[in-house]
Amino acid sequence: MSLVLTRMFAYFTLIAYLVVGSVAVRFMTAETRTISFSNNYFNLLTTTGIKSTEFAPISVVAHTFAEVDLPKVETAKRVAIVNKIAKKTGQPPALEYVKVAGKYELPFHEPFRLNKVSFNGSLRGNLLALFVPVSEETKEMLAEAPAMIADEVSTQVAKNDVVEEEPVFFEYPTEEIETPKKETLTINVADSKESETAEVPTKVVEKAVANVVEEVSINDYIAFDYSASKQDISEKKMPTVTKATTHKKKAQVISKSTSSEPLVAEPKQEEGFMGLMAGYPSELTIQVSGTNLKNTEKLSNYEMRFQDDLAEIVEDYGNGSITLSQQLAEEAMTRSVSILKRGYTPTNTDLILEKGAAAYSVPLIEEAVFNELIAPYEAKGTVGALLVELDDETEIAQIDVPFGKVIQLNGDLKVTEKDEYRYLLFLGVKSGNALLSYKHFDGSITKKILHIHDRELTFEANFYEKVKTQTVALYEEGLLGKEKAPLIIAADQVKLFASEKSSKKVNDHTYKIAAEKSLLAGRKYLELTHQEEPVFVGVRGNTTTSIPSESFMRYVLSRLEGSELGNRCLIQINLSKQALGVDVGSESVGSSLMTYTQVLDEDGKFYDSIGTKSRKVIIVGENQGSEDLSKDAKINIKLTYQDGSVQYLGSYCSPNSYLVEQL
Repeated sequence: MSLVLTRMFAYFTLIAYLVVGSVAVRFMTAETRTISFSNNYFNLLTTTGIKSTEFAPISVVAHTFAEVDLPKVETAKRVAIVNKIAKKTGQPPALEYVKVAGKYELPFHEPFRLNKVSFNGSLRGNLLALFVPVSEETKEMLAEAPAMIADEVSTQVAKNDVVEEEPVFFEYPTEEIETPKKETLTINVADSKESETAEVPTKVVEKAVANVVEEVSINDYIAFDYSASKQDISEKKMPTVTKATTHKKKAQVISKSTSSEPLVAEPKQEEGFMGLMAGYPSELTIQVSGTNLKNTEKLSNYEMRFQDDLAEIVEDYGNGSITLSQQLAEEAMTRSVSILKRGYTPTNTDLILEKGAAAYSVPLIEEAVFNELIAPYEAKGTVGALLVELDDETEIAQIDVPFGKVIQLNGDLKVTEKDEYRYLLFLGVKSGNALLSYKHFDGSITKKILHIHDRELTFEANFYEKVKTQTVALYEEGLLGKEKAPLIIAADQVKLFASEKSSKKVNDHTYKIAAEKSLLAGRKYLELTHQEEPVFVGVRGNTTTSIPSESFMRYVLSRLEGSELGNRCLIQINLSKQALGVDVGSESVGSSLMTYTQVLDEDGKFYDSIGTKSRKVIIVGENQGSEDLSKDAKINIKLTYQDGSVQYLGSYCSPNSYLVEQL
């Protein structure tokens, strides 16, 4: 027995040494970071193995439910049941079943819509055309009439006040009154100040009186008879959908002599709150047509939003047309707008504003058709569509950004495979700024920068104006110098943007740009390469432009974080006269461009608002979008001047670019 115990003690001592030795080796070895124990030593004492506990999953009893068949009750029966229960309980009926006539008819009426009443300024002239001078004999006869002769009006309201009295009728002697002859009329539409002395031929007066609105007073209310007035524009045929007549000039007949030939209306001054308003009077009528590329119809009940002032929205009020009347600071300019109509894709375009009256029509594409056409290209990223109208002198239109497909459309906006197409529809166009080029049959090329919106339609109608040789005088504006110095650089350092054409020198600082076709109301952009980085200048017509010097540019850039533009763009607007306010809006992919405005006064200081001494408007654009979005954008500016005129300007923004807009 003692021998057995001795052996067991010896085995136990051996196992303890082995365990302690294993632990010591694990701790003493530098490469070992983990400690593990083995249960194989227990096999020396017993042959029974140690097993881990096993867990068996608990079985869940399956439950099945019988199908519940709920009876279907028609709407009318269900309403009758609910009302029957309510009647038994003494409560008022809870439901009322109203059967509508149509499938999509609602059980209520649409709200009243108030039509907009606008004063076009011609009523004063038309009323004056009715004036007939009173002869001296008539004046003497009226002066001798009895005092009881008064201009009393008997109305229905007066009868209600005095029931017992009968209306009194007055008879005037007419045998001595001579009817005035139709000789001349003291009216001159061209000049309101001389309207009381100028003479107009009788034939012209009779023609003008035929179109005058007749005013009749009945029961203390005023009614207007428009039977003799001109036909309303909403009843006229669309001037657009056939041929290239999207922008059509209206002729106004104003006779200044005895000749019966019509003359084009000259711009006139209109009175405002601060006296006579300067500028060029403009009236533009916008109409909209909708198409599914098979049928085209005139649309109504749409709205138009302006990209330079998003708070300004106009509607057609169901008439099918919108008229914009304003005083322009220049003879011609463009304004970027967006037209929205339920069921149609949003459409962006540039309205052409000119002095005088004109009509403009914009085509819209049905939203379902547009989405079906654009769907195959959405996997490429942010894409949109471009609809270009061509005229008889344009051979083809091209863009410099990737696109998926081009569809040819005829004058009625129907798909055609023939060569006699009027429109080109570019699908899957990469969103952002693009350069549109028109190639003419005579070999000349006209270019324009435009902005393509994501999943929206951009419409461009090409209309040209004859441009003679244009000259630009360049002056450099320093930081401290109050007077500008002529900018004398080489001719090859002044050239048209996106073109290899260089200018020619007229003198040391005046440069001549080659004559070519220009888009109606468009602007030309020059690229000056006399500094380390190019400076871009936007001009229109013959002008004198102030170019910032290197020190002036650094001073302006010092207002930013750092002395370099980097990923930002800067637009400097040289004001031509005193401004009253400025509005700025941007068009960018995903609305990722943020802009802020500073005003530079003649004292060399920056302000947040425009004053009487403001000389320049500085607009800075910074893109906050992701890297895969286009960094280019379009900047839309609206300037209101103190003389009552307005200036619209569409400029462009690219990273690390300095652009000067000369007004």
